[in-house]
Amino acid sequence: AVKSGSYIDVTLDLVINKIDPTIILKNDQKVYDGSAFVPELEIDEGIRYTLSYQYENGSELAEAPIDVGNYELVVSTSEDDFHKGLTKKIAFSIKKADPEIYIPGRLTYKFGETAPEIKALSRSPGVISYEYFTLNSNLNWEKIGDRPNNAGIYMVKAIVDETKNYKASSTSRIFMVMASDPNVQITTLIPDKVYDGKKVDDPQIDHGDSEGKIFIEWYKKSNGKWLKVDEAKDVGEYAVVLFVLSDGNHYGDIEYDTFKITKAENYWKKTLTYDNGIAQAEAAFGEVSYVYSLKEEGPYTDEKPSSSIFYIKAIVIDTENYNGLEMIIEVNERTSISEDKTPPSIKPDTDKELPQSDEECADVFGKDYIYSKEYGACIIRYLIPDTKTK
Repeated sequence: AVKSGSYIDVTLDLVINKIDPTIILKNDQKVYDGSAFVPELEIDEGIRYTLSYQYENGSELAEAPIDVGNYELVVSTSEDDFHKGLTKKIAFSIKKADPEIYIPGRLTYKFGETAPEIKALSRSPGVISYEYFTLNSNLNWEKIGDRPNNAGIYMVKAIVDETKNYKASSTSRIFMVMASDPNVQITTLIPDKVYDGKKVDDPQIDHGDSEGKIFIEWYKKSNGKWLKVDEAKDVGEYAVVLFVLSDGNHYGDIEYDTFKITKAENYWKKTLTYDNGIAQAEAAFGEVSYVYSLKEEGPYTDEKPSSSIFYIKAIVIDTENYNGLEMIIEVNERTSISEDKTPPSIKPDTDKELPQSDEECADVFGKDYIYSKEYGACIIRYLIPDTKTK
């Protein structure tokens, strides 16, 4: 110190020490994305530095890491007027990425169609496996084996395995195998017909693809309503209905055909005859009943008259299925025909060829003789009753 007047001059030595540079790594964590790690550093302005990388165990890396792992960033700074030179190691890591797995495309289809491919896509190279589930009666998903083919509601779960850079993950989608058309049909349609007394047979059926049970039912229209009947036989408008139950893979279905049975025109298959006290006639449809009267115009009763000359009426009652019939004949019982049907009045001793008509019979045997087709010969006229039909 030097004293000068009232002042003392003092000389001091000032030492300014250099400081450590500020080095901060802002992005010490990264999710794997297939690119190299790029550090985001906060460092004092003007500081010159170099970067290198190493594993957390100290093994050096030639370049910035790409794959998942734990690493160290080595920052080496140069000394300047204000900062020390130093080397700083900062830990950072690259984490496993989400593989982003998903199942694209249409999965639902109808039974019997070609099933669409189920193929999951993912960013990860990991192995993808599949699990299948069905919706059970309790509305819970129940795991099943292989991919289902039968109709139902299902869920597929795609699982991608964990790899070096990607996590394990899974995704799921619900899809349906829908029941398809059974393609059951009536191959032989039932035509309209006239009443013949026979029930209509079951139609021919093509069972198509379905294994479901098939029921055939008959319905008849009555007062505008379809009523179930056991068979189609009587006159009316009918429907034969084919009920196809679902077999699980094919939905149920109904097929039908309609037809009509119209009233028959009745006729005599065998005209009314009277022989040995027995009246006989046969109609195409219906039972024949017989009534008697002394007069052609009646009245007719069930009792046979005691007179040798009377009238017989054969009757078939009119129904919804066929029309009624009536036939009347006059009977003269003064002369009866023998049981063996051989007329006593035929003249077998003639030397002429037997006649084949009323005219020939009259020419050969006389005017009282006519030709009988029933006996194949000439007989006296009054032995054959006069036949009148209505």
